[in-house]
Amino acid sequence: MIENIFSTPIYKTIIKNYSKESMIDRCNKYIQEAKPCGTGMSPAELKCKDVYLGDNFNGGQIHDFEEFSSLNSEINKHVKLFLKNFQDDELFLNRIDVHAQKSWLVKVKDGGAVQPHIHPNGHLSCVFYIDVPDDAGELGFLVPPSHPVLSLPIPLDPENYHITPENGMLVIFPSTLWHYVSCSMPNIPRYSVSYDLMCTTHLPEENFCLDPSNWKKLK
Repeated sequence: MIENIFSTPIYKTIIKNYSKESMIDRCNKYIQEAKPCGTGMSPAELKCKDVYLGDNFNGGQIHDFEEFSSLNSEINKHVKLFLKNFQDDELFLNRIDVHAQKSWLVKVKDGGAVQPHIHPNGHLSCVFYIDVPDDAGELGFLVPPSHPVLSLPIPLDPENYHITPENGMLVIFPSTLWHYVSCSMPNIPRYSVSYDLMCTTHLPEENFCLDPSNWKKLK
């Protein structure tokens, strides 16, 4: 008998009645106004036609724009539902605050893709799909390179897990889970926004991150 243990939870839901057009307008305005960060790439390279990664630009955080305020609330609600799968304790959940540590837009088309990566700066990450054309790139997840099954002395070709995005879809997953975006083939842009999230407590608790209001920048 085989028992599979330590499964990786991924949360998926559909948010209805969001302000798609105003979100797209804000994304396009961001692309026009944001300045490149010190990445070693030229503005032309960063603004290439097939993929635009907003976390390479300094134009403000998506979570600070009014057009995304309702999405912020939805993300907070669904993160709590995600956490409830682990600890169905209202007192525990009420002690947890969810912070958007970083957020950015991703625009892909014409074969654009995002290479496998993780987000070690967050507890949880999420992606919200604003506008998804047919044949747009999928969200893929990889078996972690350190997974014990990969050390077995047999040839293995671990399958990847894919999520086909659609308008209004929100996906939440652990930030250190390897993920990527497959090639997005249509010439119509696929718009999405990503958040890196931190879960904190107001009072000190072992193994929990303390609320940023208690942090101090050391000089």
